[in-house]
Amino acid sequence: MGKRKSYKVNSVFDDDFFSERKKRDSKSRARSITSFLLIATVVSALIVGLVFLLMKTSSPPKIPRVTGLTYAEAERILESADLSIEISPDLDLPQAKNPGKLIVTGQDPKAGTAIDETRTVTVWLKGLKPSAHAKANGSSKRGGGSESGTEQSQDGETNGKESQGSENRQPGGNLSVCLDPGHSLNCPPREVDPVTGLDVADNSGAPGELEAMWELAITTKSLLESLGYRVVLTKESATSYVNLKRRAEIGNTCSVVVRLHYDQNLHAILFPAEGQYKERGGRRVYVDPAVARASRELANSLFPFLKDAGITRIMNDVGGTSNNSGPAFVGSVLSKVPVVLIENNPAWVRHNPEGRQKVAWAIARGLDTYFKSR
Repeated sequence: MGKRKSYKVNSVFDDDFFSERKKRDSKSRARSITSFLLIATVVSALIVGLVFLLMKTSSPPKIPRVTGLTYAEAERILESADLSIEISPDLDLPQAKNPGKLIVTGQDPKAGTAIDETRTVTVWLKGLKPSAHAKANGSSKRGGGSESGTEQSQDGETNGKESQGSENRQPGGNLSVCLDPGHSLNCPPREVDPVTGLDVADNSGAPGELEAMWELAITTKSLLESLGYRVVLTKESATSYVNLKRRAEIGNTCSVVVRLHYDQNLHAILFPAEGQYKERGGRRVYVDPAVARASRELANSLFPFLKDAGITRIMNDVGGTSNNSGPAFVGSVLSKVPVVLIENNPAWVRHNPEGRQKVAWAIARGLDTYFKSR
């Protein structure tokens, strides 16, 4: 009987076979995981898109607020929202030489109304009288503010209620506000006041500040007048030169002074503190203690409204830039009435009509609160 041959299985072959199989299984699992993650990502994106679509559908765009703006500014804002604008037929339009510069005192539909089939916003403009047709039909004028003697809401709409304290809040009455839009053009390098020895020359301010603060003053003036207050500006135009002493003298004819400025870094409402001063050439002028106390009250009344319009804090005067020394502003030491200076955030008030209107409303409402509390 022959000898049986035995064969030994090659272990190297076995190892390679199982190794390749493991690799295939690993790749298969990786592909499965990748496919699962891809599908999960697509499904998540679809869910997010559906939620966004539902939110967009459930929250239609709103009609923007244009009261307090000029007609030209209102027209631009409404056109950007794909809306048209018209002046109320109840107003005598032919009397307006330049309606683009007139202030909007009321709008219909009011701000915040959902935009549906209504694509036209009717506005009422300050200074236009009722048309002959409106008079003949007894149509009431909307958004008339101080002229109609009705109280105006934040949306610029009249609510038919008589203003509180109307005997003291009619234009020309006892309560008045001086708005001091900062800076001038063609400023001299120095202008010394012979009485105090202080340099009272103005300067041109930061780039764009001159124009932006003038626009803010005009908008705020219109809103305050709609609430029944008399408003005085310290200059006749954005480019008028008025020195710091003359600004203070104009302010001293009013109940309070609000000085309007902006600063890239300092977004605050400032008021003079007792003991603060301005000095030049050895002559020092102190803040009146009574003015300091009342100015603090004024700042505290304004801040709750201004903090939602770009202002971050209340603080004391910081001296300003001039040929004088001392922590107070020139306007503060020369003031005989409560005075504050608002250093606005440029992003809110420069090339931003809607933001500028919000700041103006904050100032108007803060002043109204201040006067009502006294």
